[in-house]
Amino acid sequence: MRRIFSSKWPKNLSFFSLKNSNEMENNNEIKTTTLSGQMVISQSESGVDMIQGLPDNPVPEQVKPFSCWGHMHMLSNGMFDFISRIRKRNKPKFKKDYVSLSFCFDGYDRIYITVPSILRDQLPKIIRKSSKQVIDHLIKEGICQ
Repeated sequence: MRRIFSSKWPKNLSFFSLKNSNEMENNNEIKTTTLSGQMVISQSESGVDMIQGLPDNPVPEQVKPFSCWGHMHMLSNGMFDFISRIRKRNKPKFKKDYVSLSFCFDGYDRIYITVPSILRDQLPKIIRKSSKQVIDHLIKEGICQ
C-alpha cells in the first residue's frame, strides 16, 4: 500500500461532521464543524483502499466519533463528501430450528435456512420440513391461504 499526496488539491480542505440521520429526523438540527487539514488516499492497483482526513490542529472532543455505512463522492479536483446511510434491520417474524422468516423494508419477504455443514446430507429433508413450518406459520397468522 502506498500513500499518495497530491499537490493538485487545495491546501485547506474542509471536512464536515454531520449528526446521524436518525438524530437529524428527531431533532431537526444539523451541527456542522469545519476542520482544515490534509486528505491522504492510499491506493493499490485494484482501486482506493483507504481515505484519511488529517486535521491541522487535532483537538480532542471537537467532533463526535462515528462509524457508519454510506456513500462517498470524490471529484477529480479533490472535492469530497460523505453521506451516511441508515441501515434498517429486520427482525425475523418467525424463527424455528434452522429457518427464519423476515418481512423486509425493501418490499421483499425472505426465508433463511441455515444448516451446519455436518447436516449437509440431510439438507433436502430439512428444506422440506422448514418450508412446511413457514407455510404453517403464514396460514396460522392469516397472511396467506
